[in-house]
This record gives sequence, C-alpha cells and structure tokens, in this order.
Amino acid sequence: MSPEFFKAYRLRIKEKQFVEENLRGNNLKQGGLLIRNIEDDCRGPRCGTLGGIVYQTDDDEKKYALTCHHLFPEKNSPVYMKDSRRIKKIGKCIFTTKEYTDFAAIRINKKFSHRCDATFRRKDKKKTKVSVYRDCIYPICTVYKNGIASKITSGKVEYSEFYLNNLNRGGTKEISFLVRNKGKEFAKNGDSGSLVFFEPDKIDQNYVHLIGMVCS
Repeated sequence: MSPEFFKAYRLRIKEKQFVEENLRGNNLKQGGLLIRNIEDDCRGPRCGTLGGIVYQTDDDEKKYALTCHHLFPEKNSPVYMKDSRRIKKIGKCIFTTKEYTDFAAIRINKKFSHRCDATFRRKDKKKTKVSVYRDCIYPICTVYKNGIASKITSGKVEYSEFYLNNLNRGGTKEISFLVRNKGKEFAKNGDSGSLVFFEPDKIDQNYVHLIGMVCS
C-alpha cells in the first residue's frame, strides 16, 4: 500500500512464541495452589489456596499473594507452587498473624511477577472488580469461594460470631462465620486461603464484595 515506506525502512521478520501460551494453566492466580513444604507436594496438610494477588500502585512488579496464617505460620519461610514440570519456589512469607485473624501475605519473587494474574473472577469465572464488604453479613443470601481442593462452590451464611479483640490497641474487629452448602461441602482441606465473596443483587453488576477468607 505504501512502496515508499520500504525505501526508508528495512523489513525484518522474526518468529517468536507467545509467553502466555507456554504458561497457560500454570499462572499464579485466584484459587491456585500454594505449598509450604516441598515434600508435601499437593497432598500434605501444609498446602492451601492462593486467595488473591495484590500489588503496590507505585510498583506493579511487587506482588503479594494472600492466604492463611496456619499454612505459613513463620515469617520468611519459603513458599512453593507446582507447575506442569516441577515444584518451584515463588517467594517467601513476609507477614503472618493469628492474633486478630488467620492471615498471611506472600511476597512473590520478581522473576515470577509476569506469571501473576491479579484479576479477580466471579462464580462464572468472568473478570470483575472487587470491594471489601464492611456491613452486616446477615442480609447476604449466597456466598462463593474458589479453592484448590473443591474449586468454585456456593453456600449460605448460617452462623456468625462477633469478637472484639484488644480494644486498647485500636479496637480491632474479628468476625467469624459458618457457611453451609446443601448437599455438598462448601470447603475441603486445601481450600484454606480462598477468599469468600458475594455478588450484589443489581442488574448492572460489575463487581463483587469480599467478606472473608476460608479457614478449614
């Protein structure tokens, strides 16, 4: 269409493979597998679910995986994942606590940053935005989670306990609740770390609310 273009510029063709094609199914993402002990593989008690990935707004290469304290109770302990070939160390635990809630944060090594999928997905696996729900959980009808053991399941909040911990240290609030799934387990061993969410009852729904994390 423009013969003059090739008089000024020289055309070179290189053949490459898309990185996404090689990593399909092995990305670090919501509902993925996290391993504490390399000898456990994916069957041991020290394996759980990657609830979600967050990153710093000023540096998107600094990514963190969210999961449970009882899976990674020691700070600076190594964290592994399993791909189609072998188990690999992906980072280390930089924060873990059971004082207020069962929570841990994993700093992902920069060389695995390109393998992180920080996208959150709904029950139908479509991409969505996320907000943290801070109101009463009793009006909620159905909640969902995506875990490594039982995948995407739904249930209803049946029982809730409310605790106030260490009021002299900022009034930290902790809420624990029980979810039941009629005819099927809501979560199994290995699903710990899964983020629990529900979808607002709106026609123009383009987000979900997070209300907690599975601790099983």
